[in-house]
Amino acid sequence: MPLLNMMKNIRRARRFGRFLAVVGCFLAIFALLSLGGVAVYLGATVDTEADAILFQAAQGSRTTRLYYNADRGGQMYHAVEWESERLYGAENAIYVPYGNIPNVVKNAFLAAEDHRFFEHGGVDLYRTAKAVVNHVFSIGDRFGGSSITQQLVKNLSGDTEQTVARKLREGYRAIALERRYSKEEILELYLNIVPMGENCIGIGAGAERYFGKTAEELTLAECAALAAIINAPARYDPLNHPDANRERRNLILGEMLEYGMISEEEHRDAVSAELSVRAEGVADPGTVRSWYTEVLIDDVLSDLCEKRGYSRSAALRLLYSGGLRIYTLADPEVQEAMESTFEGLSTAGGVQYAGAVVDPATGDLLGIVGGAGEKTGNRLLNYATVPHAPGSALKPLSVYAPALDAGLISSASVFDDVPLDFYGPENRAWPKNSPEVYQGLVDLGSAIATSKNTVSVRVLRMLGKERSYAVLGRSLGLSTLVRRAVGKNGEVFTDLAEAPLALGQLTYGVSLRELTSAYTSLAGNGNFKKGRTYLAVYDNKGKLLLTNESSSVSVFSPQTASIMTKLLEGVVDGGTANGVRVGGGIPVAGKTGTSSENRDKWFVGYSPYYLCGIWCGSQNGTVAVAGRPQLAIFNTIMGKLHQDVIASGDAVTEFKKAPGVYECRFCRDGGGLLTADCLSDPRGDRSAVGWFTAATLPTTPCTCHVGVLCHEDGGVIAEADGTPLCHVCPPDEGVVRRGLLRVTDRAFPVQVKIRDAQYVYRPLENALPGKTSDTPYFINTIPEGCFVGLSPTEDGTQYNSSFLGIAPEEDEDPFGFYRDLLG
Repeated sequence: MPLLNMMKNIRRARRFGRFLAVVGCFLAIFALLSLGGVAVYLGATVDTEADAILFQAAQGSRTTRLYYNADRGGQMYHAVEWESERLYGAENAIYVPYGNIPNVVKNAFLAAEDHRFFEHGGVDLYRTAKAVVNHVFSIGDRFGGSSITQQLVKNLSGDTEQTVARKLREGYRAIALERRYSKEEILELYLNIVPMGENCIGIGAGAERYFGKTAEELTLAECAALAAIINAPARYDPLNHPDANRERRNLILGEMLEYGMISEEEHRDAVSAELSVRAEGVADPGTVRSWYTEVLIDDVLSDLCEKRGYSRSAALRLLYSGGLRIYTLADPEVQEAMESTFEGLSTAGGVQYAGAVVDPATGDLLGIVGGAGEKTGNRLLNYATVPHAPGSALKPLSVYAPALDAGLISSASVFDDVPLDFYGPENRAWPKNSPEVYQGLVDLGSAIATSKNTVSVRVLRMLGKERSYAVLGRSLGLSTLVRRAVGKNGEVFTDLAEAPLALGQLTYGVSLRELTSAYTSLAGNGNFKKGRTYLAVYDNKGKLLLTNESSSVSVFSPQTASIMTKLLEGVVDGGTANGVRVGGGIPVAGKTGTSSENRDKWFVGYSPYYLCGIWCGSQNGTVAVAGRPQLAIFNTIMGKLHQDVIASGDAVTEFKKAPGVYECRFCRDGGGLLTADCLSDPRGDRSAVGWFTAATLPTTPCTCHVGVLCHEDGGVIAEADGTPLCHVCPPDEGVVRRGLLRVTDRAFPVQVKIRDAQYVYRPLENALPGKTSDTPYFINTIPEGCFVGLSPTEDGTQYNSSFLGIAPEEDEDPFGFYRDLLG
């Protein structure tokens, strides 16, 4: 027993020691705060000006109003309120000025939370010490240690971190508020923003919600019941927890009696009073905000936190209940055109839709829709702001424009659209085209128009992955790029690779909003302008809170942007977007994109007036999107937006050609200036028009086409380029000169379908006429196990076959046979 008693005494001593240490610590801290001992440090790290702004914003008007520019494109911002997009508080709030708050209400809250409020300077050291004692010994003190001013700081800032550091900051900020504002101002604001449960903020909303009264009409018992709620709204809600509320209400009434705030008779009557609590609250108007406003909210919240240092909860309170004035960059007519279009779309089949419209000159977001059908709620999943796989819609930004800008390629660059690699035991070709047929020699414009994957990979290899990655991430601000990520199973993912950069198979994808905005680098003279939703934000006193200046990053030269626009016009005129028609002769440039298995389909296109991005995709990632719905949606929206231009009858604005850009005709197979052999290609005219800088203009003749004497119906028969081929026609047959393609470096482990393979020429000696019409004349010179490609023709014949319809016997000298045959 003596040992047991000794151990108990030791524990008591340790507990008492901790108590003294904690009390001493808190008292020392707050004494130093009051005296300015650590104020120097806190003054450098705590922004009390932010509290002042929140304080002022929380007073008075609670409705945040949005404005738009009625003179878009003009020199001045002509502000008109966007009345349908007012932001009413996320919570029910009714502001009650100090003079209208009855003393009985004030006294109930003072008794419950801080009866020495009018005596301290923001921090009550005595109350704090009592709270510490309760914390250490768990005595069960009925009330907390934070002063009303400290609670106001917490409610304003949303800073609820349970640490000594937070309490230290809170105390410093409370003292700063007390020096700036009167006790009456602080108490007024506190009573108007204190959480009252049931989505209510402040005594005005609480009185109406629970008792159907104004604050001025409350009885003493009702005042104490409201004051009881704020300690823990979920626990002391008089509607759902009447007994708990009554118990705490009576504690508060006892405190009021003790402090001389009420008489014994008033106390007795209030304690015995039965409260009539409303079962239902005030009806929620249920305003459904537009897709644009919800994107705007996200942008303003982000900037309030990043630029002003607010916590997210404080920024939310300020935005929804601070009476702000936000000057947006929305165009309500654009938004209406988009919403009316998307409301008519169905999500049947598991396909969703999204769209964004941007001003190509400024980069400002004019309108955005994040889903099909009528918007029936707030904070829905926005398909325009979540990432999707962009496919080929990324290529102009990741590959072609950077390579043009670096002088690595030009409009006359020619590439061989054939597989670059083969993998697996079956020698599967990569990259694949869709359909799985390769074109052969293609110029840059044709490759972009028909979205050749092989060409984008070839250009990326010229450009370099690091350079491409830097353009997308650093210059164009695509936020979802990853240099390296590790999956749950240890797989390593990276966008610094050929498939993501050249084919658009990004690890996490990119949002429609970001990708559409990135196209301003092409539509806007080479300058990327981040898509803004707002210009400025003011508080309810007219003080500027946020500015959102336009930022312009020079990504490409004006010449590169101009040339790329011309190339992207080809996508619309005869390429993968040949279904795009705005009407009225409005020029359109753009690029389609398709992810694997058709789960995402894109079109980002622009006219001189608007830049519009459309996404269609599987909601759950398993459904293939049929057809080309993105083009139909683009046509509808852009048709509406250009109605005034078309109806005016005025001359349509064309895409501006940058100074130093020149037009030139060239051979689409060789890239050089046209020769007679280019013009005699069996397929007809092989000329193309391209756009160049002075440094990239074609100046030398094409060397790809080679003149060969052919039978009029096909078949190499004589000689070409001075090389005897031992192929001749019977004397009574006519011959013509044709220009075939000099391609000597094709060699594959399996046969590949290549559209121009039947027009290929190889300068070889002793090439024998083939025994069939489905092989080229030089087939006998190709090593066994090597393949050079065949054209997919209906009957299997190849134009460059030399089969004459007869052949030597197996044991007969073929050269002698043909000499005898041809005399």
